[in-house]
Amino acid sequence: AITLPQGTYLITYGATGERGADGNLSVQLYVNGAADANEIITDYATTTNAANVSKTILYNATTDGTTISLYNVSGESVNLTGANITAMRIV
Repeated sequence: AITLPQGTYLITYGATGERGADGNLSVQLYVNGAADANEIITDYATTTNAANVSKTILYNATTDGTTISLYNVSGESVNLTGANITAMRIV
């Protein structure tokens, strides 16, 4: 998770991973502990072929201390080999 001061940001987030059974790998951006309904990304993954998902958004943190985090919402456990959130403040 990352914590942002008030401002406008270019946020890139994503993950790479495999599932225990073939199906969708889905990750979702959370803001202050709540799911952002518009920020979910999904791709098909198998036990042997990883999925790689990523997205870049423009985000306005309206208050200091906004926490941005990333959660697995695939419906089952996944083996994530990488996950990232980066934020660049736009001034």
